[in-house]
Amino acid sequence: MATSLEELVDRLLGEKIPAKTIAAGRPPEAVASPATSAVPSSHSAPPSAVDDLITSAMSDSELNRLRAEGQKLNLQLKVLRAENEALKSGVFAAQASNMAGGSAPAGASAVAASGVPAVAAVANQTTPLDVAFPWKRHISTVEDSLRRKDTATAESILKVLVDLSEAIVIEPPARARLLTQLATIRIEQGRSAEAEETLNTALSLLESSGSHKTLAAAFCLDALAQCHQMRESFEPAEKLRRQAVVIGEDSLGAEHPDVAYFRDRLDALRQEHAISQIGANEKTVLDKLTDEYNAQPEELRGVKPEDTVLDSYSGFMFDKFIVNSKNAIAQKNLREAESFLRSAMEKAEGVPNSDPRKCEGMRLLAQILESQNKDNEAKELYEKAITTAFRHIGWNDISIAHSLYSLAELHNRIDDFGMAKNYYKQALNSLSAGLGKEHETVQQAQAKYDNFLDRVKQDRQWKGWSN
Repeated sequence: MATSLEELVDRLLGEKIPAKTIAAGRPPEAVASPATSAVPSSHSAPPSAVDDLITSAMSDSELNRLRAEGQKLNLQLKVLRAENEALKSGVFAAQASNMAGGSAPAGASAVAASGVPAVAAVANQTTPLDVAFPWKRHISTVEDSLRRKDTATAESILKVLVDLSEAIVIEPPARARLLTQLATIRIEQGRSAEAEETLNTALSLLESSGSHKTLAAAFCLDALAQCHQMRESFEPAEKLRRQAVVIGEDSLGAEHPDVAYFRDRLDALRQEHAISQIGANEKTVLDKLTDEYNAQPEELRGVKPEDTVLDSYSGFMFDKFIVNSKNAIAQKNLREAESFLRSAMEKAEGVPNSDPRKCEGMRLLAQILESQNKDNEAKELYEKAITTAFRHIGWNDISIAHSLYSLAELHNRIDDFGMAKNYYKQALNSLSAGLGKEHETVQQAQAKYDNFLDRVKQDRQWKGWSN
């Protein structure tokens, strides 16, 4: 009697995968079960060792072991190709013999009654996804993991499914969709180079099978466009997204929701491209300082200018005025705070430029001036604080990051979108380098930048770009 592909997977994996892998799900003797049908439905197929392997991905403690087993599985399942071809040949021969005798093959009537096509009914001898192996069930697990934002589990399961798709003959668009889902996870994790390699593999598969104008190809092209977009390579990204729209319209019709999705993605790309052009020719004070640094002879780079020697009395009075100003700020007496801070900056003449207190005093006074709408004077002080820190302390000093962020907020408030965008990006880079991307201050700055971008889009009223 013919053996189902699911049972063939069970038997092969039961022999090849160590017992500790299977033990997490069920005893090894349960791996190979007697055949009941030539092609069982995915709903009636017993759990397999592959099922156990995928289920084990749900446990974080199993992820490292799963990755190692996945690499081994990738080699082990190559053997399955030859056995699968032999199995199909046997099934076809048995069905041809039965049909010649006027009877249907064993299990065929049950499969037909369930509405699931038999293997022999597939024109190019590919294995239907919902018959030979329960792909849909495992893909559903992937989607559940993604909804929970558990990308590690989703990626691990997809790796196993991709390994299986290389060993089991399935339709190229279905295999391409698995690769696209895996690449999408890698894009979300910032691994665009790996994602692009995976997507190019999927596109080559679709091209060689004549499936390059299917919906699977459209989703693959859209994801590949995202890789280019992450590098701000907007022209090739737009070309790919246009292709996805055209394929979607040809496959599903212009009104289909998936086509609307592709159009929205194209529209969002164009908006981001337009935003990238804002401020392209405007230089921040940090840009100018960097240009100045790069223009120096190499032997002079990094040599700090001559500095002031600390005057003890000036330093004492500076600290005293700073403390008084902070007390006035706490009491919301901004005029008094400004007076104390101006006195502090006078005493700062006796404080070295390399002393971080000096830049902090400048930034504090700039904030007080900005709160009183003295924007020009505040802007000059922020820029002076950045220049002083850059030349005397170092470009990676945290006071530079804070002053860049303050300048971003100032330019945002006065609707100077180009300079605001440039300062936000530089502030985020500097804050992330100094504090780490997960720091609360960095997260707040990112949220402010995202709100700024939304404001720019609303102000420019960009819409209908897909037409």
